[in-house]
Amino acid sequence: MKRILYLKAGNAVQEYKVLIDSGLNKAGGSESFLADFLKLVGDNPSLVISLHTVDNHDQKIVGKTLSIHSYSRLAWDWFVAGKRAGRFLRLIKNSCLIFIRVLRFKPDAVLCWSGSLPCWACFVGARLTKSKFIFSRHITFTTDDMSKLKRFMGVMDRLILNRADAVIAHGPFLLEESIKDGVPPERITMFDCVFDEKSVWYKKKLYPGSSIRTMLSTKRFNILYVGRIEAAKGIFDLLTAFTGIMEKHSRTMLYYVGDGNHLPALKKEISSRRMNSRAKCLGRIAHDRLPKLMNIGHCLVVPTRIEYPEGRCMAAMEGLIAGLPVVAPDFGPFPYLIKDRGNGLLFKPDSPKSLKDCLTRLLEDKDLYGQIRLGAAESGRKLLENRNGYFITLKKIIG
Repeated sequence: MKRILYLKAGNAVQEYKVLIDSGLNKAGGSESFLADFLKLVGDNPSLVISLHTVDNHDQKIVGKTLSIHSYSRLAWDWFVAGKRAGRFLRLIKNSCLIFIRVLRFKPDAVLCWSGSLPCWACFVGARLTKSKFIFSRHITFTTDDMSKLKRFMGVMDRLILNRADAVIAHGPFLLEESIKDGVPPERITMFDCVFDEKSVWYKKKLYPGSSIRTMLSTKRFNILYVGRIEAAKGIFDLLTAFTGIMEKHSRTMLYYVGDGNHLPALKKEISSRRMNSRAKCLGRIAHDRLPKLMNIGHCLVVPTRIEYPEGRCMAAMEGLIAGLPVVAPDFGPFPYLIKDRGNGLLFKPDSPKSLKDCLTRLLEDKDLYGQIRLGAAESGRKLLENRNGYFITLKKIIG
């Protein structure tokens, strides 16, 4: 009976509650990785640890064979020396707690998603307990725009990556990045698509090509953003780009789907620009409702900024599966998935003007839009054919 420890990003306690309500086979978004892990471990002893920014309170669920601990990354309310110092001290405290839990749990395998100090604590704990250490890579480590501290942490993450017993890479971009970082190819296993035959996306009929012209003649051209509401994800760049086209194209609408730390700021900015009738924040929507939402969409925008360490964008994949043209920045993992004028458009990173130009082309060039829409639907079908998901990959490596 194997004992498995899983360190991941996000709030695993909340994700687990969502899974209990919806069922493991209906998981989507951030919950899908936890669902695959839980299906793998079954009734075996397992410990899940995560780091969240929902609030400054730690959360936990303790069961007979499964324990979940989610530690806050935010400063304590009583801490008066500044939020940055408070977050740093809490990071150190969390890392110490994680290290102690690894030693007490004595796992047979440690699956580590998060980087930084908590990951290092897991690595040292795994070595002391002689556990198999598996680095599950979902993001890039550093970019040129990051601070010196984050670059240093990226160097440390690479050292651990190279010393891991096995590496799981999410998509071809991170596969190549891991090889460039010095990991022997034989130690890397790539997975790409987490959709399976029970996914809600299989039950959704993709847009047929014959309906493209009809869609363009409808009363609204709906632009969608699906993901975390964070500044680094480019949400304000998208709003600026939309501001530049909304007057000329009076039938366009912008919908933000998701939640995050900057949702209040986004709503305030929309209100200050007097765009409430044209830009809507829909909040978090259950994953099994996303296909219905995308039925009213005409394109999906992924405006991620260079500062965000994107590894593989699930929203872009889901957009293609829904048959939507995807507009994305021309850097990192996006050109691996989005082919300019093939299944979407690529714009200059961190440039609202370039993003606006891409949206204008989709709005004004019906032939181009029709061509891209057909390409998006075809790309979506190919993504659904992929069976090398996270669960299968974990089963190969952990057993």
